[in-house]
Amino acid sequence: MRPVFEATPYPDFGPAYPFAVSSDCQEPLRERAAVRFGWSRDGLYVFAELEDSCLIQTNRADEQLHYHTGDVLELFVKPLNASYKWEMYVTPFGNKSTLFFPERPAGCSPEQALREHDFRSLDVSVEQTSNGWTAQLFVPVEQLTALGAQWGKGTRWTLLCGRYNYGSDDLSELELSMSPALSATDYHLVDEYALLQFADKKACYAVRPEIRSPHPWAENHIVMWMEKFGRQVQAAREMPDCELLFVGDSITEHWLLDEWAGDLWNRHYGPRKAVNAGSGGDCTEHILWRLENGILEQITPKLVVLMAGTNNTGHRKDSPRDICRGIRALIDCIHSRSPKSRVLLHAIFPRGRDAADPDRRSNEAANRLIETMAGSYSFVKYMDINAVFLDEKDVLSEDIMPDLLHPAAAGYERWAAAIETEINLRLGEPA
Repeated sequence: MRPVFEATPYPDFGPAYPFAVSSDCQEPLRERAAVRFGWSRDGLYVFAELEDSCLIQTNRADEQLHYHTGDVLELFVKPLNASYKWEMYVTPFGNKSTLFFPERPAGCSPEQALREHDFRSLDVSVEQTSNGWTAQLFVPVEQLTALGAQWGKGTRWTLLCGRYNYGSDDLSELELSMSPALSATDYHLVDEYALLQFADKKACYAVRPEIRSPHPWAENHIVMWMEKFGRQVQAAREMPDCELLFVGDSITEHWLLDEWAGDLWNRHYGPRKAVNAGSGGDCTEHILWRLENGILEQITPKLVVLMAGTNNTGHRKDSPRDICRGIRALIDCIHSRSPKSRVLLHAIFPRGRDAADPDRRSNEAANRLIETMAGSYSFVKYMDINAVFLDEKDVLSEDIMPDLLHPAAAGYERWAAAIETEINLRLGEPA
């Protein structure tokens, strides 16, 4: 059965689909990449993020067979029942090429496919990043429909993204990866291309409880996530009189890790009846699944400390509105399962070096919506403590968050100090 890739109405993009090596490849994936799709009546939009420690391309001209001369991202697009397809390239330096195969490759050489057509309308933009590069491609509808195919809802198209990733300047080290994964390293296996699904509107994944998806970048990813969840449920069962529950992603989980927070969890919350239910990498929908499937079955904490949403920004580029909807779903779930609990809801913590960072800007936009939303709940205390992590110019120091995302011990100490009064109050402790 073909995989299905969802394209959402542009300017939004659908889910991120990771690259993988083919099934017949014995080597693990060296550098990761993911691709997302959007569509409109004007054409197809593709956005890819690629890890790349060595950007290589010796041919900086357009309309070349760039895969012979360095790194490329390739897009293959084909109407499901047609014999023809397009193959398009973009390099890390913005060079582009379009090939047209009127039939299977055996009947047309790459050189012919490059030269013998009039489709030169591919639009590309690229950006080199600290760990690789990003690329956006736009294929106009005039090209897609030039041979009579229809475009949009109700039509059937297939596609594949492939990658030539060279690891050395002499082009001796080459990794080939693709999305979806193929049975063999042959980008022309058209029967294995993904089927493109045209969504009416962007789905809000943030509010649908989900377990974590298979993750080709981490072996046994789901197993490890479920095992961690099991340990959290067991910790809650072993503390039926739990008074304080921390819920969130890795920023919450790292309270427990010496390399991040030292002994601060034991010092601040060990003497209290506290449970930590943080899980690295979780978006709001994964936290929602854990809350619905065991975390709150055995306990009725006096206070739930909730900090979530930054992975919705970083992993999937959710809109601020969808992030807010995800946070609301978490609040509603907590209240439905533990109606006597109060919620200390954090603004999403700052990330990135300064206020110009796009993910920080997205988080701040979400925070403005979250603050307004939180005001409609009598049992929710919204706290924006982000200023304690920043200097007077809103710069985030690596002393506070070494990777500009996760707090170090100094950051956790500031976090603990900022919420101590509220915890005292809600647990009924002496001031």
